[in-house]
Amino acid sequence: MVAFDFKENTMTTIPPESSSELRRSAEKMSRLDDLQNLKEQFPEGSQDILHELLVYQIELEMQNEELRFTQQELEAAKASYFDLYNLAPVGYLTVNDAGLIVNANLAAASMLGVDRGILLRNALSKFIHPGDEDNYFLQRRKLLIGAGGVQKWDTRLMRSDSSIFWANVQCAATDDGEFRITFTDISERKQAEEELLIAKATAESAFTQISEQRDQLETVLSRIKKLEGIIPICSYCKKIRDDHEVWQRLETYICEHSEAVFSHGICPECYEVQRKEWEKMLAPK
Repeated sequence: MVAFDFKENTMTTIPPESSSELRRSAEKMSRLDDLQNLKEQFPEGSQDILHELLVYQIELEMQNEELRFTQQELEAAKASYFDLYNLAPVGYLTVNDAGLIVNANLAAASMLGVDRGILLRNALSKFIHPGDEDNYFLQRRKLLIGAGGVQKWDTRLMRSDSSIFWANVQCAATDDGEFRITFTDISERKQAEEELLIAKATAESAFTQISEQRDQLETVLSRIKKLEGIIPICSYCKKIRDDHEVWQRLETYICEHSEAVFSHGICPECYEVQRKEWEKMLAPK
C-alpha cells in the first residue's frame, strides 16, 4: 500500500494494516512541521477540519492501493487457475442438470476430438458409447438422489470421428445441481488387461491339455505295467496263467491286459507243414 506524504510531496509505500493502525499511520503522515502555516492560511478553527480531510484522503489512497494489490493477486490466481484447468493433462468437464456441457478444458476437447467451442452446449451422452449410456445415467442418478462423494467408473467414450477409447471417469455433484467430471484415457491399461486375460486363458487351456495328456500317459503306463514282470507261460501250448490261476490262451491274456488286437493268419513254415498234412489227408488210399 502507498500513501501521499504532503511534507515531502512524495508517495510512500507502507504494509497493509488494521483500520486503527491505518488511521494512526495516516495521521502520522499528514502532520506538518510548521503548524503555524495552517493558522496563517486558514481561519481559526478550520485547521482541525483540514487535518481530518487530509487524514481521510490518505486513508482512501492507502485503501485504494490495498485493493489494487488484492486485484493483482486475484489476476495471478486467475492465471494459475487457467494453467491448472486448461493445460492439465486430465479432461475436465462441467455438466449442468440437463446433461449439457457448460465448461471444458483443452485436454477434454482434445481427447474427444472436437473444438472446445463446439463441445460446449452438447450433451455429454453424445460422446458416450451406446453400450455404456445406461451406466452413465445410473451414476448420475446416484449423485442426484444424494449418494454423495465421488462416483468412479470405467466407460467407453467416442471421438468426433467415431473412434472409441476407454476412460476412467470421476464425477461429483455441486450444490447448484451441476456435475464436475474428470476423465483420463486408460486405453493402454485396458489393452494390457485384455492381453493379460488372453494370456491367462491360454495358460489355463495349456494346463488343461497338459493335465489331459498326463492322465492319458498314466493310463498307458498303467496298461504297460500289467505286462511287466515274469509271466508264467506253458512251454508247450503257450497258454498263460493269470492271477486267478486260470490258464488262458496267449492272445486272450494280451487282449485283456492291453489294447492290442490279434488278427489270425498262417506263417510260411506252418503253411508248409499244414499243406503236407492236407495232402496226406487227401491222398487216395
